[in-house]
Amino acid sequence: MPTDTAQSPRFDSCLYHLLSRMRKSVAVMADHEFQMLGLGSSQAYLLMLVLDEPGIHPKDVASRLGLDPSTVVRFVDRLELLRYVERRSEGRLVELHPTNEAISRKPEIAAAWARLKAGYERSLGKELSERICAGLRAGLAAMKDKPA
Repeated sequence: MPTDTAQSPRFDSCLYHLLSRMRKSVAVMADHEFQMLGLGSSQAYLLMLVLDEPGIHPKDVASRLGLDPSTVVRFVDRLELLRYVERRSEGRLVELHPTNEAISRKPEIAAAWARLKAGYERSLGKELSERICAGLRAGLAAMKDKPA
């Protein structure tokens, strides 16, 4: 009888368990890369969306990142405090725009993402990393709009 429950057949074939463990490992790497910017990885991803698509609406950010709208609001609050993002009202809609500070740091943020990708590709190998990403994209697409 195994003493490490993570190695039992029940856990070895559990998608939830395996994804949770993988997420934790990658999150440690991501947090390391983005701590120099004072950001968590989800905040950095949100900031990259705003940099790439100035005027994006928070609702679209939530949808694209798979976050709750309240989480997006909290992240935007933090990014405003850091002077990376500003909200602009267009009628009843809110748009998110990068500040000059964010624009000036875009190369640093992009470099952090590149280092993160290189780090997990070093750990997993590029081919396995690409297969995992492709499998996860296919899984997300298959689960889209299906009841839980």
